[in-house]
Amino acid sequence: MIFFFKFIFMAKQKLLQIYFVYLSTNLYCKEILQVFNTKGIFMSHA
Repeated sequence: MIFFFKFIFMAKQKLLQIYFVYLSTNLYCKEILQVFNTKGIFMSHA
């Protein structure tokens, strides 16, 4: 029984880790896209 709870706890930790990595990469990609978009806007205006 204790092993079962330990397993669930570890799985939760792993999921949280994956979730945070996913969130950070998502934000990172959005930042890059925004930079490219602003550069594109500047280039089209130039």
